[in-house]
Amino acid sequence: MIQLYGSTADKEVQKYSPQVECDKDLVPLPDEAVTDFKLGDEQNGLMFCFCKDQFDNHDKTGSYEFEDGEQYCQEWVQRYVLTNTLVYGVPLLVSTLNFVAKYILRFLTMKQGC
Repeated sequence: MIQLYGSTADKEVQKYSPQVECDKDLVPLPDEAVTDFKLGDEQNGLMFCFCKDQFDNHDKTGSYEFEDGEQYCQEWVQRYVLTNTLVYGVPLLVSTLNFVAKYILRFLTMKQGC
């Protein structure tokens, strides 16, 4: 169930702004990011690169206001954090459950053997 939600959240992030490899030395300008974002399915991920740069290098990523008054990075931050939390959280949860289950099964096996 968590995995299904995670894949759905990842698809939403991709639809909102596709994740691409960003050149750290060449950050798109805010106007370029908005223009690219408005292309919909044809976008190149400039909004992702702009918001990721804001996220990595600035304090107020989610509250960055573009010239049209929109805060595109606010939703991006929420989706980015959720996706990355799921990417790292689900394997950690599975490993923890496996660890706990191993000890429970060993305990039950020892009790059954007595």
